Amino acid sequence: MHPDLFKLPFLGGRVVHTYGVLLLIGFLLSLWRAVTVARRNGEKPITTQDVLDVSVCLLLAGIVGARLAFVLLDPHLRLYTIAEAVAIWNGGITFDGALIGGLLAIVAFCKLRRLPILPMLDLLGPASVIGYAVGRIGCFFNGCCYGGPTNLPWGVKFPEGIVDGLQVYSVPCHPAQLYSTVMSLLLFGLLALRQKKKGLPSGDLFCWYLIGTSVERFIMELFRRGVTSDMVRGTPLTTAQWFCVALGLAGAAWLVAIHRHARASKPDATPAGDAI
Repeated sequence: MHPDLFKLPFLGGRVVHTYGVLLLIGFLLSLWRAVTVARRNGEKPITTQDVLDVSVCLLLAGIVGARLAFVLLDPHLRLYTIAEAVAIWNGGITFDGALIGGLLAIVAFCKLRRLPILPMLDLLGPASVIGYAVGRIGCFFNGCCYGGPTNLPWGVKFPEGIVDGLQVYSVPCHPAQLYSTVMSLLLFGLLALRQKKKGLPSGDLFCWYLIGTSVERFIMELFRRGVTSDMVRGTPLTTAQWFCVALGLAGAAWLVAIHRHARASKPDATPAGDAI
Protein backbone atom coordinates (compact mmCIF):
# COMPACT_ATOMS: atom_id res chain seq x y z
CA MET A 1 0.00 0.00 0.00
CA HIS A 2 1.08 3.55 -0.56
CA PRO A 3 -1.35 5.89 1.26
CA ASP A 4 1.07 8.85 1.32
CA LEU A 5 2.17 10.05 -2.10
CA PHE A 6 4.77 12.62 -1.04
CA LYS A 7 5.49 15.43 1.40
CA LEU A 8 5.38 19.07 0.45
CA PRO A 9 8.66 20.92 1.01
CA PHE A 10 6.60 23.78 2.45
CA LEU A 11 3.59 24.06 4.80
CA GLY A 12 5.51 22.13 7.42
CA GLY A 13 6.06 19.11 5.19
CA ARG A 14 2.34 18.35 4.93
CA VAL A 15 1.62 14.93 3.42
CA VAL A 16 -0.21 14.64 0.09
CA HIS A 17 -2.36 11.51 0.22
CA THR A 18 -2.61 9.16 -2.74
CA TYR A 19 -6.33 8.69 -2.17
CA GLY A 20 -7.05 12.41 -2.44
CA VAL A 21 -4.91 12.79 -5.56
CA LEU A 22 -6.69 9.92 -7.31
CA LEU A 23 -10.08 11.32 -6.32
CA LEU A 24 -9.06 14.58 -7.97
CA ILE A 25 -7.82 12.78 -11.09
CA GLY A 26 -11.07 10.82 -11.28
CA PHE A 27 -13.10 13.99 -10.94
CA LEU A 28 -11.14 15.71 -13.72
CA LEU A 29 -11.54 12.70 -16.03
CA SER A 30 -15.30 12.66 -15.40
CA LEU A 31 -15.44 16.39 -16.08
CA TRP A 32 -13.48 15.95 -19.31
CA ARG A 33 -15.89 13.24 -20.46
CA ALA A 34 -18.98 15.32 -19.69
CA VAL A 35 -17.56 18.38 -21.47
CA THR A 36 -16.62 16.26 -24.50
CA VAL A 37 -20.15 14.87 -24.82
CA ALA A 38 -21.72 18.31 -24.31
CA ARG A 39 -19.63 19.66 -27.20
CA ARG A 40 -20.44 16.64 -29.34
CA ASN A 41 -24.13 17.36 -28.75
CA GLY A 42 -23.68 20.90 -30.02
CA GLU A 43 -23.92 22.44 -26.53
CA LYS A 44 -27.66 21.63 -26.52
CA PRO A 45 -29.50 21.51 -24.19
CA ILE A 46 -26.53 21.48 -21.78
CA THR A 47 -23.56 23.73 -22.48
CA THR A 48 -19.94 23.32 -21.49
CA GLN A 49 -20.31 26.19 -19.03
CA ASP A 50 -23.28 24.43 -17.41
CA VAL A 51 -21.15 21.32 -16.95
CA LEU A 52 -18.27 23.28 -15.43
CA ASP A 53 -20.59 25.08 -13.04
CA VAL A 54 -22.54 22.03 -11.88
CA SER A 55 -19.33 20.02 -11.43
CA VAL A 56 -18.27 22.18 -8.48
CA CYS A 57 -21.62 21.64 -6.75
CA LEU A 58 -21.53 17.94 -7.60
CA LEU A 59 -18.04 17.42 -6.21
CA LEU A 60 -18.79 19.10 -2.89
CA ALA A 61 -22.23 17.54 -2.45
CA GLY A 62 -20.95 14.08 -3.40
CA ILE A 63 -18.08 14.14 -0.92
CA VAL A 64 -20.21 15.59 1.88
CA GLY A 65 -23.02 13.12 1.24
CA ALA A 66 -20.64 10.15 1.04
CA ARG A 67 -18.88 11.01 4.28
CA LEU A 68 -22.01 12.09 6.13
CA ALA A 69 -23.77 8.82 5.34
CA PHE A 70 -20.75 6.84 6.53
CA VAL A 71 -20.48 8.74 9.81
CA LEU A 72 -24.21 8.68 10.59
CA LEU A 73 -24.75 5.05 9.59
CA ASP A 74 -21.58 3.59 11.11
CA PRO A 75 -22.64 0.02 12.10
CA HIS A 76 -20.31 0.19 15.11
CA LEU A 77 -22.14 3.29 16.42
CA ARG A 78 -18.83 5.07 16.80
CA LEU A 79 -18.82 8.71 17.87
CA TYR A 80 -16.63 10.86 15.61
CA THR A 81 -14.88 14.07 16.46
CA ILE A 82 -15.18 16.86 13.90
CA ALA A 83 -11.59 16.25 12.78
CA GLU A 84 -12.27 12.52 12.32
CA ALA A 85 -15.54 13.16 10.50
CA VAL A 86 -13.87 15.23 7.77
CA ALA A 87 -10.80 12.98 7.37
CA ILE A 88 -11.97 11.17 4.23
CA TRP A 89 -8.36 10.33 3.35
CA ASN A 90 -8.45 7.79 6.21
CA GLY A 91 -11.21 5.89 4.43
CA GLY A 92 -14.92 5.85 5.10
CA ILE A 93 -17.21 7.10 2.37
CA THR A 94 -20.31 5.44 0.99
CA PHE A 95 -21.59 5.02 -2.53
CA ASP A 96 -25.22 5.57 -1.58
CA GLY A 97 -24.42 8.78 0.29
CA ALA A 98 -22.44 10.16 -2.65
CA LEU A 99 -25.22 9.26 -5.08
CA ILE A 100 -27.95 10.90 -3.00
CA GLY A 101 -25.85 13.99 -2.33
CA GLY A 102 -24.94 14.31 -6.00
CA LEU A 103 -28.53 13.88 -7.17
CA LEU A 104 -29.79 16.56 -4.80
CA ALA A 105 -27.09 18.94 -6.02
CA ILE A 106 -27.93 18.32 -9.70
CA VAL A 107 -31.66 18.79 -9.18
CA ALA A 108 -31.14 22.00 -7.18
CA PHE A 109 -28.68 23.35 -9.77
CA CYS A 110 -31.01 22.63 -12.69
CA LYS A 111 -33.95 24.20 -10.89
CA LEU A 112 -31.98 27.38 -10.20
CA ARG A 113 -30.61 27.56 -13.76
CA ARG A 114 -33.90 26.44 -15.34
CA LEU A 115 -32.13 23.61 -17.12
CA PRO A 116 -33.70 20.25 -18.08
CA ILE A 117 -32.89 17.72 -15.35
CA LEU A 118 -32.99 14.46 -17.33
CA PRO A 119 -30.52 15.53 -20.06
CA MET A 120 -28.18 16.72 -17.31
CA LEU A 121 -28.45 13.35 -15.57
CA ASP A 122 -27.86 11.54 -18.88
CA LEU A 123 -24.70 13.57 -19.35
CA LEU A 124 -23.25 13.29 -15.85
CA GLY A 125 -24.26 9.74 -14.92
CA PRO A 126 -22.06 7.86 -17.40
CA ALA A 127 -19.22 10.36 -16.96
CA SER A 128 -19.19 9.85 -13.19
CA VAL A 129 -18.41 6.15 -13.63
CA ILE A 130 -14.87 7.06 -14.71
CA GLY A 131 -14.28 9.03 -11.51
CA TYR A 132 -15.67 6.19 -9.43
CA ALA A 133 -13.33 3.69 -11.12
CA VAL A 134 -10.25 5.84 -10.47
CA GLY A 135 -11.38 6.56 -6.91
CA ARG A 136 -11.44 2.84 -6.19
CA ILE A 137 -7.79 2.65 -7.18
CA GLY A 138 -7.26 5.29 -4.50
CA CYS A 139 -8.97 2.96 -2.02
CA PHE A 140 -6.52 0.22 -2.97
CA PHE A 141 -3.48 2.42 -2.32
CA ASN A 142 -5.07 3.64 0.90
CA GLY A 143 -5.51 0.06 2.10
CA CYS A 144 -9.22 0.40 2.81
CA CYS A 145 -12.40 -1.24 1.47
CA TYR A 146 -10.62 -4.51 0.72
CA GLY A 147 -12.26 -7.91 0.45
CA GLY A 148 -12.33 -11.07 2.49
CA PRO A 149 -9.68 -13.80 2.65
CA THR A 150 -8.84 -15.65 -0.55
CA ASN A 151 -6.49 -18.36 -1.79
CA LEU A 152 -6.40 -16.90 -5.29
CA PRO A 153 -2.92 -16.02 -6.59
CA TRP A 154 -3.72 -12.29 -6.73
CA GLY A 155 -4.70 -12.07 -3.07
CA VAL A 156 -3.17 -9.02 -1.35
CA LYS A 157 -2.00 -8.57 2.23
CA PHE A 158 -3.36 -5.26 3.53
CA PRO A 159 -2.00 -3.34 6.54
CA GLU A 160 -4.07 -3.76 9.69
CA GLY A 161 -2.20 -1.56 12.14
CA ILE A 162 0.93 -1.36 14.28
CA VAL A 163 1.61 -3.88 17.06
CA ASP A 164 4.71 -3.50 19.24
CA GLY A 165 6.18 -1.11 16.70
CA LEU A 166 5.73 -3.53 13.79
CA GLN A 167 3.29 -3.29 10.89
CA VAL A 168 0.75 -6.11 10.96
CA TYR A 169 -0.78 -7.32 7.71
CA SER A 170 -3.93 -9.29 6.93
CA VAL A 171 -4.00 -12.73 5.37
CA PRO A 172 -4.21 -12.59 1.55
CA CYS A 173 -7.52 -10.91 0.69
CA HIS A 174 -9.50 -10.05 -2.41
CA PRO A 175 -8.38 -6.70 -3.88
CA ALA A 176 -12.07 -5.78 -4.04
CA GLN A 177 -11.25 -2.17 -4.88
CA LEU A 178 -9.65 -3.25 -8.17
CA TYR A 179 -12.58 -5.56 -8.94
CA SER A 180 -14.77 -2.49 -8.63
CA THR A 181 -12.51 -0.53 -10.96
CA VAL A 182 -12.66 -3.21 -13.66
CA MET A 183 -16.45 -3.56 -13.43
CA SER A 184 -16.90 0.22 -13.49
CA LEU A 185 -14.75 0.60 -16.59
CA LEU A 186 -16.80 -2.12 -18.27
CA LEU A 187 -19.99 -0.31 -17.29
CA PHE A 188 -18.63 2.96 -18.65
CA GLY A 189 -17.82 1.28 -21.97
CA LEU A 190 -21.37 -0.04 -22.28
CA LEU A 191 -22.89 3.33 -21.39
CA ALA A 192 -20.58 5.13 -23.83
CA LEU A 193 -21.72 2.84 -26.65
CA ARG A 194 -25.37 3.49 -25.80
CA GLN A 195 -24.68 7.22 -25.57
CA LYS A 196 -23.83 7.21 -29.28
CA LYS A 197 -27.29 5.98 -30.24
CA LYS A 198 -29.62 8.57 -31.71
CA GLY A 199 -33.19 9.18 -30.64
CA LEU A 200 -32.94 7.92 -27.05
CA PRO A 201 -35.54 9.50 -24.77
CA SER A 202 -34.23 11.78 -22.03
CA GLY A 203 -33.44 9.78 -18.89
CA ASP A 204 -32.63 6.52 -20.69
CA LEU A 205 -28.89 6.70 -20.06
CA PHE A 206 -29.29 7.68 -16.43
CA CYS A 207 -31.65 4.76 -15.81
CA TRP A 208 -29.12 2.36 -17.28
CA TYR A 209 -26.48 4.02 -15.11
CA LEU A 210 -28.61 3.34 -12.01
CA ILE A 211 -29.13 -0.28 -13.01
CA GLY A 212 -25.49 -0.89 -13.90
CA THR A 213 -23.98 0.79 -10.86
CA SER A 214 -26.37 -1.02 -8.52
CA VAL A 215 -25.33 -4.37 -10.04
CA GLU A 216 -21.65 -3.46 -9.66
CA ARG A 217 -22.05 -2.50 -6.01
CA PHE A 218 -24.21 -5.57 -5.24
CA ILE A 219 -21.48 -7.85 -6.60
CA MET A 220 -18.80 -5.96 -4.65
CA GLU A 221 -20.60 -6.70 -1.40
CA LEU A 222 -20.09 -10.42 -2.05
CA PHE A 223 -16.33 -9.91 -1.71
CA ARG A 224 -16.24 -7.24 1.01
CA ARG A 225 -14.44 -8.07 4.26
CA GLY A 226 -16.68 -8.29 7.31
CA VAL A 227 -19.80 -8.34 5.16
CA THR A 228 -21.72 -10.61 7.56
CA SER A 229 -21.66 -7.94 10.28
CA ASP A 230 -23.67 -5.59 8.03
CA MET A 231 -26.37 -8.07 7.02
CA VAL A 232 -29.92 -6.98 7.73
CA ARG A 233 -31.37 -9.19 10.43
CA GLY A 234 -33.29 -12.14 9.02
CA THR A 235 -32.01 -11.66 5.47
CA PRO A 236 -28.96 -12.86 3.49
CA LEU A 237 -28.25 -9.35 2.20
CA THR A 238 -26.38 -6.38 3.61
CA THR A 239 -27.80 -2.90 3.98
CA ALA A 240 -25.84 -1.82 0.89
CA GLN A 241 -27.20 -4.75 -1.13
CA TRP A 242 -30.78 -3.93 -0.20
CA PHE A 243 -30.11 -0.35 -1.29
CA CYS A 244 -28.76 -1.68 -4.60
CA VAL A 245 -31.84 -3.87 -5.11
CA ALA A 246 -34.12 -0.88 -4.53
CA LEU A 247 -31.97 1.33 -6.75
CA GLY A 248 -31.83 -1.19 -9.59
CA LEU A 249 -35.58 -1.85 -9.50
CA ALA A 250 -36.30 1.88 -9.40
CA GLY A 251 -34.02 2.42 -12.39
CA ALA A 252 -35.67 -0.40 -14.33
CA ALA A 253 -39.20 0.83 -13.55
CA TRP A 254 -38.23 4.39 -14.50
CA LEU A 255 -36.69 3.14 -17.75
CA VAL A 256 -39.91 1.34 -18.72
CA ALA A 257 -41.98 4.41 -17.87
CA ILE A 258 -39.70 6.70 -19.91
CA HIS A 259 -39.91 4.52 -23.02
CA ARG A 260 -43.68 4.06 -22.70
CA HIS A 261 -44.09 7.81 -22.44
CA ALA A 262 -41.80 8.36 -25.43
CA ARG A 263 -43.80 5.92 -27.58
CA ALA A 264 -47.10 7.46 -26.51
CA SER A 265 -45.81 10.94 -27.33
CA LYS A 266 -44.83 10.07 -30.91
CA PRO A 267 -47.31 11.32 -33.51
CA ASP A 268 -49.06 8.64 -35.54
CA ALA A 269 -46.96 8.18 -38.70
CA THR A 270 -49.90 6.72 -40.67
CA PRO A 271 -51.81 9.35 -42.75
CA ALA A 272 -55.48 9.59 -41.84
CA GLY A 273 -56.54 8.76 -45.41
CA ASP A 274 -54.59 5.49 -45.35
CA ALA A 275 -56.18 4.19 -42.17
CA ILE A 276 -58.04 0.93 -42.58
